[in-house]
Amino acid sequence: MVVEFDVELHSLDGSVLQDSATQKITLKNISVNALLTPADEKLAGEEKLKRYNLAQKIYASTAGIDMTTEEIALVKKLIGEIYPPLIVGQTWAMLEGK
Repeated sequence: MVVEFDVELHSLDGSVLQDSATQKITLKNISVNALLTPADEKLAGEEKLKRYNLAQKIYASTAGIDMTTEEIALVKKLIGEIYPPLIVGQTWAMLEGK
């Protein structure tokens, strides 16, 4: 499935979410951060490398990326572990093509 990562996230009132540096928050920002955040320090090196490579692929994207079901599931899982409902709800919908 092709996923567009440059899509902005919004607050409940419809305004664009921004981080502390007034940079707009996108699916790309959230996905890369989730992939690179060490939620489980006991991961094998191979799994860490897999996450790093996927983060690089997403970060470098300028257009939609064709992602496998497994890659999408991994990104959703990691976003769900570290972000609040406002972010999870929007990003999961985007990753599911909604």
